[in-house]
Amino acid sequence: MKTEVSDYMRSYEAAYETHVPQGLWMTVRLDGRGFTTFTKKGDRFEKPFDIAFHEAMLATVDSLMNCGLEIRLAHTQSDEISLVVSPDEESFGRRVVKILTVLAGQASAFFSSHFDEICVFDARMLALPDSERVSQYLLWRQEDAHRNALSAYAYWALREEGLSARSASKKLEGASRSQKNELLFERGINFNEVPEWQKRGSCVVWETFLKEGFNPKTKEVVFADRRRLVEKRHLSMKDDFRDEVEAWLRP
Repeated sequence: MKTEVSDYMRSYEAAYETHVPQGLWMTVRLDGRGFTTFTKKGDRFEKPFDIAFHEAMLATVDSLMNCGLEIRLAHTQSDEISLVVSPDEESFGRRVVKILTVLAGQASAFFSSHFDEICVFDARMLALPDSERVSQYLLWRQEDAHRNALSAYAYWALREEGLSARSASKKLEGASRSQKNELLFERGINFNEVPEWQKRGSCVVWETFLKEGFNPKTKEVVFADRRRLVEKRHLSMKDDFRDEVEAWLRP
C-alpha cells in the first residue's frame, strides 16, 4: 500500500517536471516581489535610486554565484537579477523547478538577512541555445534598465515639484524618450550624467588570477590559478557590450 501511494503521488510530481536539455544555457531572472512597497517604507532609500540598495543586490548576486551552481555571469538592475548558468551544469538533473526554487530561496534568504526583514524573490527561466542569444538577452535587460531609469528620474522630478503619484504618472503617460529627457533638462538634470549603474545595471563575473604561494618542500615561491568575483559597474553598450558578454561567458 505504501509503495502504491508513493508511486501514485510521484506520478503527479512528474507531471510538472521539466528538464533543460544538455547544451542549452539556463538563464534565470529573479525579481523582487512587492519591492515597490518595501522601498517606500519611511525614508530608508533615496529616490529614484539608492546606492545602499544596489550594494545589497550585488552582495546577493555574490552569494548566488557561490551557491554551488556554475553561474558564468550575472546582471542586476533595480530589483532584478539575471543569472547565466553554464550549459554544462548537471546539478539536480537540470530540473527547472529545483534550480528555480534553490536560486529564489537563496536570494530571498540572503537579501532578507541583509535588511533584517522578510523579502521575497520569484524566478523564471529561459533556456537559450547559444552564447549569442544570451548576449542578446542581457542587452535586452540593459536596455530595460535604461528605459526604467529615465522614467524613474522623470517621475521623481515631478513628485519633487509636488505632484501626486497619480498626477506624475498621468503626465508621463505616452511621453517619448526625448520628451522625458527634455523634462529633466528643464529641471537641471542631464540624464547623460546619471551614474552608469543606474542606467545600465551592473555585472558580476568570474576572473582568473595567479595567486602566490610557498612550497615548504622545495622552498620555492609557486603560483596557482584561482578565481574571484569581479563587479563591473561601468558597462559598455550595444555591440561592445555583446562582445564583453561573449568573453565573460567563456569558461
